[in-house]
Amino acid sequence: MAVSVICMFWGAPLMAFDVKGLQPIQPDGVFSTFSTRPRATGTLSYAIEVEKSIDPDFYRLSSAFSYGPAENFELDMTIPYRMDSDEAGAGFEDISLGLKHRFIKENTYTPELAYLLTYSPSIGKEEISMDGRYGIGIITSKKIGPFMTHLNIFYHDTENSDLHEELDLRLGFDLSATHNLNLLGEVLIKNSHFTSNVDSIEGRIGYRYRPADFLYTNFGLGYDFKNRSPELRLFLSFTFTYPEKKAEVKRIYEQEE
Repeated sequence: MAVSVICMFWGAPLMAFDVKGLQPIQPDGVFSTFSTRPRATGTLSYAIEVEKSIDPDFYRLSSAFSYGPAENFELDMTIPYRMDSDEAGAGFEDISLGLKHRFIKENTYTPELAYLLTYSPSIGKEEISMDGRYGIGIITSKKIGPFMTHLNIFYHDTENSDLHEELDLRLGFDLSATHNLNLLGEVLIKNSHFTSNVDSIEGRIGYRYRPADFLYTNFGLGYDFKNRSPELRLFLSFTFTYPEKKAEVKRIYEQEE
């Protein structure tokens, strides 16, 4: 089981960029970019997120679940709850459900490939609901030396005819600096439901530190290069995993002659 607590400072407009959607649970991803790696079979992960937006002013509390039902498959769910919102008041956003399937494993020359199907039923508060949202994403991951690179392309649509289709491009980098420290980078380019043009280009940098086999900590900051809204985003996460996966230690015994 994994438990993540993430604190974010968010400055995007309430109904312009701020659909929570499905999120990866560490360490399988880079902030919002998914990796192709599914949850280990029989492993259940649980995440709690606490998020702070500066403009508009609101807090969000989210729970997320991830489970590996079989090899190469992963089931995901994110449940966001918005608090202290100036514009829409407190209430649940739409729950996001997902199924990830890794269908090609990495080899020397080709990357791993996976797809992610998502669905958000219209059960959230009316002012912050998408009236039903569904999507599909293609995920690629490839190890290049000490780097792990991830590319996500997502398409989302809603049952609300007044909203646009959404296209997301997410590119993540994960550099293994030491055996327990990874440097992270991410670029997100989004054409949201609220405009027909690209309305967000955000860069993020940070790190993931593993002080113990069962614990990951993440810290990062993000900056919107297009609209400067949010000008700066900070996020901190703590992830606990169960069952704990320990590195295998190989012992070599020499026979005396």
